[in-house]
Amino acid sequence: MNPDPVPMKMTSTVPQLHRLLALGSLALLPLAAQTTAPGAASAGTAAKDEVIVLTPFLVDAGQDRGFVATSSLAGGRIASDLRDTPVAYSVLTGEFLDALNITTLIEATRWTVNNDTLLDYGVGLAFGQDVALSIRGISAGGQQSNFFPVRWDADGYNVERLDFARGPNSILFGAGGIGGFANSMTKQARTDRGFTELRATTGSFAYRRATVDYNLPLVANKLALRLNLLWQDKNTWRNREFDRRYGADLAVTWKPTPTIAVRAEAQTGVVYKNQGFNVLNDSISGWDGVTTFSAPLLALPATASLQGIGRNGGAIYIFQPANAGLGIINFQNAAITSVANGNANIPVNGVLVPGPVGSFNGAPILGAAGLPFVFDRAIAGSSFRMPPTSFTMAPNTGAGNNIARFQVYTITANQQLGEHWFTEAAFN
Repeated sequence: MNPDPVPMKMTSTVPQLHRLLALGSLALLPLAAQTTAPGAASAGTAAKDEVIVLTPFLVDAGQDRGFVATSSLAGGRIASDLRDTPVAYSVLTGEFLDALNITTLIEATRWTVNNDTLLDYGVGLAFGQDVALSIRGISAGGQQSNFFPVRWDADGYNVERLDFARGPNSILFGAGGIGGFANSMTKQARTDRGFTELRATTGSFAYRRATVDYNLPLVANKLALRLNLLWQDKNTWRNREFDRRYGADLAVTWKPTPTIAVRAEAQTGVVYKNQGFNVLNDSISGWDGVTTFSAPLLALPATASLQGIGRNGGAIYIFQPANAGLGIINFQNAAITSVANGNANIPVNGVLVPGPVGSFNGAPILGAAGLPFVFDRAIAGSSFRMPPTSFTMAPNTGAGNNIARFQVYTITANQQLGEHWFTEAAFN
């Protein structure tokens, strides 16, 4: 329940929640509260008790204090205190997200417990896969928005808070996974007060971002709308990588009676992302940097392993239109460089490493096995140079290699039936 603009004295008629029964979207909740307006007793008039019940299906982020959240829906889709929730659960509140300028779900995973995102050197995101969450080292059930599954990296411009559930208990309620799930709660229209918030951010690598958050009560405590807008254009520390976002979210809250609440939301947006990836595999660290050949090799020399060379065995056709008009060339038997420790006879930086074949073969050049010195021999004898950590193979395109457009429409209706029964219907 959003706080009333008039101070109210709250007195619970039930000392604690003794029993909770949930069947689908129907819940039995023996919880009520009486409110008495201040000054009523001093006026000498007997004020009639008014029963106000917080909907058990809605978590009000307004109850969060600073970085501390008080309640959740993860324990059974019924609003309950976090301390009573039977799920390992973490919450990043809106104030925490704002304080650290966390704008996406990917960024948020770095600030919670046992969560990470599997970027796979950027390949997954570059080819349109949704965010791959890893919770407790296990693939998670994915990301959700208001407990409905979504397939994009949630942006914080219209997010009230981010909830992370960990462990197999998260599959008991909703679209969770054995590892857990991440849920974003979008900002809802508030009927109790109006406000306007404008934010502008600038930073390194041409980072520019602007957001608008506008809440307007149309009828006090009955009808309100909330508009959130996003514009972002930023590059990153990696070459030819950028993230441009545009979004709009309109939320409406309508309370026609004290026992009925209807919330509707429409969201649209587009993300243009050039996601760099650097999957250059190490096929050169075993080369001595000196040995070259000007013709195909019918057989490898006896010193081939120590020189770190090999050859293409089968037919390999490559289109080369600039080569004297030949067009297609067969590179069969052409000499190629080898990876250090590709077999027991190829040295690592000139030194043979005894034992089984190491982990260099197939490893990425950047940070291969954490031993960058393995390229010293190739660098000393040739023009080969290690690419910088900012290197990517992303195309230099204006629109990016990943374009995500989305529209989301949600409507939720709550109704109290009698003193203890509540119903909710939600469509997304």
